[in-house]
Amino acid sequence: MKAILSLFALLLMADSAHAEEMKDYRARTIYFLLTNRFNPHIPYSPYVDPEYPDATNSVNCFVEVCTQEQKWRSYWGGDILGLIQKLDYLHDLGISAVWVTPLMENVRAYEGGTGYGTGYHGYWVQNYDRVNAHSES
Repeated sequence: MKAILSLFALLLMADSAHAEEMKDYRARTIYFLLTNRFNPHIPYSPYVDPEYPDATNSVNCFVEVCTQEQKWRSYWGGDILGLIQKLDYLHDLGISAVWVTPLMENVRAYEGGTGYGTGYHGYWVQNYDRVNAHSES
């Protein structure tokens, strides 16, 4: 939760003079990202749910090619701290606003053979009052 609050504080304070020039979001370059797939924090150590350890990949799919279906449908380890670590990169691209996928608690289990995976994308919210532990750092 501290990481999420820190991100919002950074985004509010960053480039305040530049932001005042661009009050209308139609003039901004908005970068949409899937938090879990964008960037893991360094050093790499993704959250592993004790109830569903198979829901998080055992390999770092950011640096290794992951071709198995289970690996694609599981959590990869991208999180808010990883996003914060890449803010300079986004700024260098000319990005003036970031749109992240929902960060609420999502489907936690991986059920192989069903065609479904985990809620790594953020759109299978199960609890609107709790941040997804996979998104926190």
